[in-house]
Amino acid sequence: MLLPRAAVAQWLPPGLTPAGSLGVTRGLVTFQRLGRPEEMAPYSEAQFAVRVKDSRGRQAWHVLEMPVDSAENLQRGKVIFGYPKELSQLKVGARTGTASTPDGTPLFSIRMGPALPFGIARHVDNEAVQVLNGELVRLDSWAEGKMVPGLASVELSPELRRRYPGLPARPLVLFGGRLEHGELSLSLPQKT
Repeated sequence: MLLPRAAVAQWLPPGLTPAGSLGVTRGLVTFQRLGRPEEMAPYSEAQFAVRVKDSRGRQAWHVLEMPVDSAENLQRGKVIFGYPKELSQLKVGARTGTASTPDGTPLFSIRMGPALPFGIARHVDNEAVQVLNGELVRLDSWAEGKMVPGLASVELSPELRRRYPGLPARPLVLFGGRLEHGELSLSLPQKT
């Protein structure tokens, strides 16, 4: 999805700037149901992230919101990785996802529309930059599975727009996809 670059610049910690051009940067909303995580109970989480550059010009995602429905993984995400996890209400369906605060106030949602009738085997390498113990850290991850591309719409609630001034209610979504039978790996943080 496309977000206004000037607004995104206001939301970032020191050392990060929005990536992008022509006054926009990319944003990302994901929902995942982790049904068989190793040595953990199943849980769901979502994220709202923006594309950034660090002081060396390297691009990565910076996660602004990460609702999660597991107290164990809330602590794991904050303490080990620096993710801004918040205990939340999550509903993750085959074509929809909604994230709300513990009291039910909506945060963001996604709805997958028409999709291609087939999937494509995909492996995606990903980098994130987060703040852990007051320092920027880099997190490398990868995901793979069958990607079913299609149309999607994202809705960003009044509460999320209050937290992030300048955020549009319905951003332009460039790509939607559903990863089926996926696998995910996340590295330990490294200083940038």
